[in-house]
Amino acid sequence: MKKSARCLTLALLFVVSAATLLAEDLNVHLQETCLGSDVCNSWPTTGDPGTPAFGNADFSYIQQPWKIVFQTADPIQWQCYGDQYCDGYTATFGVGGFLTIDGPDGLTFSGQVISGKGGYFLDEGESVSVNYAGYWSNNQYGYGDLTIGYSQEGPYFATFDAYTNVPEPSTLAMFASGIVGMWGVCRRRLKG
Repeated sequence: MKKSARCLTLALLFVVSAATLLAEDLNVHLQETCLGSDVCNSWPTTGDPGTPAFGNADFSYIQQPWKIVFQTADPIQWQCYGDQYCDGYTATFGVGGFLTIDGPDGLTFSGQVISGKGGYFLDEGESVSVNYAGYWSNNQYGYGDLTIGYSQEGPYFATFDAYTNVPEPSTLAMFASGIVGMWGVCRRRLKG
């Protein structure tokens, strides 16, 4: 009886591990038109030209439980256009800064900006786009991109994509061989 209880416990632990490993990947794509700066906003600079960009987006206004806040590192390259007041501005960002996400059911994300672009032109609008990577609170590696901006023709908009990695085929093969091995051990123990 003890052998079968141990075997059953081992099998249950293996199944729980499998469920965790093979959990459905997170793939999110959201788009919204922002009806106010509390919904989404972005700034290509935190002050003078050549400073970090930052922004926020809250998708709960379209009944999606996602909130994002980010700030880049200083740009690796930037340029002002126009007169001495910098009527136009573009910046390119590298690795650094942060990006946090609050998702459904208490799921959170903590990562950093991997790359990005931002800019404004007084007669056209402004935007900031970033690529990010980091870890979800369930220890899954995640990555994606976020764009927040507006044009003179319309209000702010935000697009957000988030992804997690699919287990590699070699990981799945190793897991399957573990299940077969466990089945063999349990079968021998129950017979003996």
